[in-house]
Amino acid sequence: MEIIATAQGLQVDGSGIFLSVPDDYTPYLAWGVRADMLNGEYEGNDPKRAAHCESRFEEGIELARILTGEL
Repeated sequence: MEIIATAQGLQVDGSGIFLSVPDDYTPYLAWGVRADMLNGEYEGNDPKRAAHCESRFEEGIELARILTGEL
């Protein structure tokens, strides 16, 4: 098994530039988006599910730190 990662990515600033995120980490970004959506102030607000999504997102962040040596 080989993991290739880029330690230097582009800053997300809304300019429409694509993220340089390896495919292995994109599911964790999706968890983060879900957490943000479920924490919103509208009828779909669901704090319990948002907390679950946030914890999966944080797991992905920690995994990326460990695998890239960015402790």
